[in-house]
Amino acid sequence: MARIRDHRHPELSLQEYRTSGIASAWLERCGYEVIAGVGRTGVVGVLHNGEGATVLLRADMGALPVTETTGLDYASQATGKDRYGAASGIALACGHDMHMVWLMGTVQLLAENREAWSGTVITLFQPAEETGEGARAMIEDGLVKRFPRPNVVLGQHVVPAPARIVGWRAGTIMAASDSWQVTLFSRGSPWLHAAEERRSGDNGRRDCPAPHGDVSRQQPVADSAAGLAPGRDGAIYVLMSLVVRMWALCGLSSVPSVNDGTGPLPCKPHSPSRCAGA
Repeated sequence: MARIRDHRHPELSLQEYRTSGIASAWLERCGYEVIAGVGRTGVVGVLHNGEGATVLLRADMGALPVTETTGLDYASQATGKDRYGAASGIALACGHDMHMVWLMGTVQLLAENREAWSGTVITLFQPAEETGEGARAMIEDGLVKRFPRPNVVLGQHVVPAPARIVGWRAGTIMAASDSWQVTLFSRGSPWLHAAEERRSGDNGRRDCPAPHGDVSRQQPVADSAAGLAPGRDGAIYVLMSLVVRMWALCGLSSVPSVNDGTGPLPCKPHSPSRCAGA
């Protein structure tokens, strides 16, 4: 039931006020020392139980700016604004509701069975994992200085696998999340139509190949293809937010542009006024 409740009421990165309140109340109920508001919406619980190692257990809380279409009776109906101010659906589409419930269950088990272990447990409910902001915010708020130094840090993540199966490995796994903001400057097609994209500047196709309609940008108007129009005449300002996990899709050291598909424009990154004809 706890997971269903959390799944129905997701909150975006650094907006997890309701969720962090639930975590804080649970930790307090189980007898932990509770420190809320670490890194804005993060929550830390500490349970001392005699001599021994210090273990930090971590779960993430934030949701994604996507609309859930699963059709489940407990599907999220939440809406809000992402960090760029755009309206969006909100859903726990990466398993964070399960992560939270797992940690809450562990919190209770450790509190109720103190005779079976000794040491110190630190439980960390981390916000904003999806954007990469939460860990940084908690560290900048003194996480490593305000709490005991752990001998080991344990995290977990749900994966598609058969029931009753737990996978593990020594070292790191699922431990990379990079957020990039890439600004590309280019020129739109004078035809202002998706069917003539091949005639316009298209930094996205040349610099960061992705399955987002690449074929349509090279097809003549007579051939069937689907795609998005590149924009209006003149210089185009495009802000792309890319979350890359475990591998980099591409690296941009410069921003080459094209005019009619045959040559570069004298256009430098972050300088839209330098685009010829802008």
